[in-house]
Amino acid sequence: MKYFKFLALFFLLSACKSDKTKDATNAEQPTDQYLKELIESPDQNFLNFFDSFMWIEEFQRARTNFPIQYDGKTYSKEEWQYLPFTSKVPYEVVIFNDTLKYNDISLDKNKIVLSIFDFDSERIRNFTFENKEKRWFLSQMKTIETDKHSEYEFISFITQFSKDSLFQMDHIQFPLIEISLEEIDSDYEEVQRNISLADWRYIPILKGEKEIKLFPNTDNKEYKTILYRGTDSGMTIIYEFRKIDSIWKLVRVLDFSNL
Repeated sequence: MKYFKFLALFFLLSACKSDKTKDATNAEQPTDQYLKELIESPDQNFLNFFDSFMWIEEFQRARTNFPIQYDGKTYSKEEWQYLPFTSKVPYEVVIFNDTLKYNDISLDKNKIVLSIFDFDSERIRNFTFENKEKRWFLSQMKTIETDKHSEYEFISFITQFSKDSLFQMDHIQFPLIEISLEEIDSDYEEVQRNISLADWRYIPILKGEKEIKLFPNTDNKEYKTILYRGTDSGMTIIYEFRKIDSIWKLVRVLDFSNL
């Protein structure tokens, strides 16, 4: 139960943090003092850093190591153009390996590679971030073919899982566990349903997304999670997959969207 309360609280706070950051880039530009403190202060964790890096142009420029190369071209600080890490959609889709570790991809790591899979070009952009005295910096960018990425097998699997209802049915561990949280008397209560094969309905996990972010934040090859995280709302849906007898299976769905 503590596990779910922790997740619920984290995603609630993350949504608030993200909203405040986006407000700063739109109607309310960050003050010089606020921006200076944000750039110079140690990062709480990678997720907090990346929210600012994704939405605040000056923060992104300050937290990039120049000169930086991208697909054979070298960019100086003056030539740098703001990189929007999200499309104009109401949510982002992230694949990662460990729910709790994603929440605080730790400052103990020296390097993290964020990959973005583009469905249109079927190519992957890799962004390498390095930790310098508890502050993250973008240090390298590179485009690779999808089949060269370590997560190619899972990307292929989840694409077919989303398109083919019969394939999906064969790759669900029944009864499928579905968990949500309801607030009762100022506390969160876990509500669990066990969905049988007879009650199962096709789940369109990919709904025409243009891109997916990948955080291979652990070496766990037997576990994958797909997170739907609202960019303008409290939408949070988690699909958990495990390899069972060398076959990927959807084993649990957690929906915290009502928080």
